Amino acid sequence: MKLSIAMVAACPFPGNRGTPSRILQMAEGLADLGHTVHVVTYHFGTDLATQKIKIHRIPKLIKYRNFAPGPTPTKLLLLDPLLFMKLLATVRREAVHLIHAHHFEGAIVAYPVRLLTRVKVIYDAHTTLEGELSSYKFWNPTRLRRVLDRVVPKLADHVITVSEELKQFLLQLGIPDRKISCIPTGVNPEQFEGKTPPNGLRETLRLSNRNVVIYTGTLQEYQGIDLLLAAMKTLVPQRPDVCLLVIGDSNTEKYRQMARTLGVEENVIFLGEKPFEEIPGLLSLAHIATLPRVDCPGIPQKLTNYMAAGKAIVAFEGSAKLLEDQVTGLVVPNRDVEGMADAILQLACDADLRERLGRNARERILGNFDWRTLSTKVEGIYASVVGSIPMGTTGHIHS
Repeated sequence: MKLSIAMVAACPFPGNRGTPSRILQMAEGLADLGHTVHVVTYHFGTDLATQKIKIHRIPKLIKYRNFAPGPTPTKLLLLDPLLFMKLLATVRREAVHLIHAHHFEGAIVAYPVRLLTRVKVIYDAHTTLEGELSSYKFWNPTRLRRVLDRVVPKLADHVITVSEELKQFLLQLGIPDRKISCIPTGVNPEQFEGKTPPNGLRETLRLSNRNVVIYTGTLQEYQGIDLLLAAMKTLVPQRPDVCLLVIGDSNTEKYRQMARTLGVEENVIFLGEKPFEEIPGLLSLAHIATLPRVDCPGIPQKLTNYMAAGKAIVAFEGSAKLLEDQVTGLVVPNRDVEGMADAILQLACDADLRERLGRNARERILGNFDWRTLSTKVEGIYASVVGSIPMGTTGHIHS
C-alpha cells in the first residue's frame, strides 16, 4: 500500500537539530519504501541534496531566518498561518492520504486542515511542552503549557512518541494505549562511517595534541551548556590539554562570555552552526562527546548521532535514554558538575575505555535505531490508521 504523505515541519527545514533531523530522516526512509512524502515547511533551511522527498515551502514575505527552536511572535502570527494555507493546498493538490504533523506547532497547523479535508492526522510528539516551553522567554505561561500538553495529543487520530517515557506521560493523561506508538529517534549509521575532518581543520584549530570534547546542537538554555562550561572549569586545571568544541548557534555570545568569566576561554572553541552533512566529519575530531541536558522526555538526536559515530559519551542521566552506564557511555547524576568533570577526565586518561564504550554504543544502534528499521515501523502505523480513512477528498491508495 503506497501512500501520499504530507509531513508538517513547523521549523527551518532541513536543519541541524532534533526536530528537522528527525523529519528529514523519517521522510527519506519512507520514500525509500516507495511512499510519496511531501514535507510542508517554512521558507528557509539549510541546503538539501536529496531528490527522495518533495518540499513545499511557504512564501518568503519577510527576511526571517531564525534557526533557534521555540515559538516566536513571527512564527505564530505569520509563518504558521502561511503554513496552514500551504498544507491545505498541498493536501488537496497532491491527493494526500495522511498528514504526519511534528511537534505541537505542526499539529496545531494540521488540525484545521483535517476539518476541511477529512484527512487523518498523526501527531509526532517530540517532548512535553511544559518541559521545553518553560525555557523560552517569549512564551512561558504555565497553565497554557499544561493545557496544550493535554489537548494537542488527544485531538490526533494517532500519536507517535519518541520515547517510552513520553508515552507513559500521555497514558497518564488518559490517551488510550492503542492510540500511541513509540518510534524513537533514529539515525542512518552509514552517514558516520569512515568520516574524516575537513582538510586542515585540526591544524587550524590547533587540536593535534589535545583531548577534544564535543557538543553539537542548539544552545538553548535547557541544553545545559552552562553546566558543561562549569565542568570545564573543574577539568582544565587537571588536564590543560582538554578542549571543548561547541557546534551550534543561538546564545553563542552569552556562552563565550561565560567561558571568559570561568577562565576557560582558551579551552573552548565555538564553531557556530554547521549543516548536518558536516557533523560526521566534525565528530571524527573528538575523543569524547557530551550531553549536558538534565531534562529530556524524548531521545536527543545528538545522542544517536554520537552513538552511530562510535564516540565515547558522557551524559547527564536526564538525556542518557539509550545509554547503559559503563557499557555504552558514562552516565552522571543530573546537575552533578563535578561528576561530569570526573567522567570526562576518566575518558581523557583511558583510550581503551573510550574505544570500548564507543564500539558498544555503535553496536547498540545498529539494527535497533537505524531509520531503515524504524521507517518500516512507521509504515505499519500508517497502514493501521489509513485502513479506515474516508476517501472523499483523498486520492486512491496504490498497492
